[in-house]
Amino acid sequence: MKKVYDVVQAKEIPDREKPKWLNIGTAFEKEGNITGIKIDVLPIPDNKGEIWLRLFEQKKKQDNNDNSEPL
Repeated sequence: MKKVYDVVQAKEIPDREKPKWLNIGTAFEKEGNITGIKIDVLPIPDNKGEIWLRLFEQKKKQDNNDNSEPL
C-alpha cells in the first residue's frame, strides 16, 4: 500500500510554548520504504545551523461537496 506524508519543519515563535509546523513538501512510501521526497521550499536552519524535518501521514482531504465544517 502506498502512503503519502507531509514533510514539515518546526518554526519557533517567541512567546509561544509550542512550535508552528510548516508544510514544506511531500514524501512517498511504497512497501515500507520512502521512495521519494518532493521539497517545495528550502528549509531554514535553526540557530545551531541544523535542519530537522519530520514526516506526518497526510490526512484525507475533505470533499467540498458535503456540508461538514472545514478542518
